[in-house]
Amino acid sequence: AVVSTQSTGDASNAAGLLRKKGCKMGMVTLGANGVIYQEESGENVHVPCPKVKAIDTTGAGDAFIGSLACLLADESLQESFKKKVGIACSVASESVTKLGTQSSYPTSYQL
Repeated sequence: AVVSTQSTGDASNAAGLLRKKGCKMGMVTLGANGVIYQEESGENVHVPCPKVKAIDTTGAGDAFIGSLACLLADESLQESFKKKVGIACSVASESVTKLGTQSSYPTSYQL
């Protein structure tokens, strides 16, 4: 199902719909406005993105989800889920400050 989101409230509702469909957690990206996710407890969490001057937003979602996947897979990181989402938001924000997709992604040394 496609759900249009125009606000953080809409995104919270969409995250809740994902949970009602059987997901343990619903997450909706909001571009420059960050991410909303709903935990198993039903709590909605908003994680903002750093404000940057966007040059090219192509690939920002890929930068977010790819970095979040890496952060979640790295069992040596003792950061909270919310902190990992915030780091992924920072990676996505950094990626829009340059032209291109893969070439705009920061390396782990740049973070």
